[in-house]
Amino acid sequence: MKIVHVVAGIEANNGAAVTATSLAREEVKLGHDVSLITTNDNRKISNVNTEGITLYSYPRSLGGLACLSLKLLVGLRKIIQGADLVRTHCEWTFPVWWAVRCAEQSGVEVVMRPAGSFDPVRLAHSRWKKKVVAGIERWCLRHAAAVHVTCDNEAEWVNAYEPKVKKVFVVPNGVSVPPRETMPSNQEPIGRLRLLYLGRRHPLKGLDLLEKAVAGMDEGSRPELRIESSIFGEEKEAAFKWCDVLILPSRSENFGLVVAEALARGKPVITTKGTPWNRVVEQGCGWWVDVTAEALRDAIMECVNMPRSELAKMGERGRVWMTQEYDWGMIAKRVLENCCAE
Repeated sequence: MKIVHVVAGIEANNGAAVTATSLAREEVKLGHDVSLITTNDNRKISNVNTEGITLYSYPRSLGGLACLSLKLLVGLRKIIQGADLVRTHCEWTFPVWWAVRCAEQSGVEVVMRPAGSFDPVRLAHSRWKKKVVAGIERWCLRHAAAVHVTCDNEAEWVNAYEPKVKKVFVVPNGVSVPPRETMPSNQEPIGRLRLLYLGRRHPLKGLDLLEKAVAGMDEGSRPELRIESSIFGEEKEAAFKWCDVLILPSRSENFGLVVAEALARGKPVITTKGTPWNRVVEQGCGWWVDVTAEALRDAIMECVNMPRSELAKMGERGRVWMTQEYDWGMIAKRVLENCCAE
């Protein structure tokens, strides 16, 4: 099967794009002919693993408004005409709108993956801009064969935004689990608890709540907090090895890939009820708390008072869970089964 993925940008700090390329690589392994269309410069693309994927990168035009590209306008139509399936990732961009239009004209099925774009909290940001193009978005959703979401809440967001969508299916994102020999040792460290926040500095991410939570703790119990927003590759792996616990204090997430990444590396997590990670409690590998500084502070204090060896055991349970249920190969197969189901 010839599959075409369309995403406006594939920067390494774009979670939606990273998962798009991960899905595409797994589809290549399954024997499919996979292309990825984007509007990027090659310096940003070089930070993302596109091995095995036929990549088409078009320059942006007119200042890059909505990732508009005049060359993509012509090139994408030709590529889609020979495809069996088109997959779009994220919303509010010209490449996605044009991909749906070209697929509709060519009789090719398109499956959209909004990547949290219709979260009511996100819709409140740049509200007037989104209202201007709301008609285009709703048209795309109505003409898609299906919409792929990563949690039940996101399915509700999509149906609320466009009730006439044909089909919505839920399959979570996957994660790459590193080989065990690359994992850090579980020796009992000396010193303060090491807490890692890894993500964008954006109001939705709740970094202000985390900083308030830590600032309100006694000096003797306050953890060492490391905040990283733009690290990749070996530097990112070093940050995971450094920490005892990862924390994601988001106000709203459709998935929260960094949680899966931390668990895959044997690190327990603290996250909020703004994320879909309620099962970290069930699996014994983390905390799922209210979206408040006070709730975050209480969870951090539990970590501070817990032996590091116990935290390591929690992280190992998380790693096993990721291996069993979130392997990218299994996830890619599930997505394609839903894409191709009648």
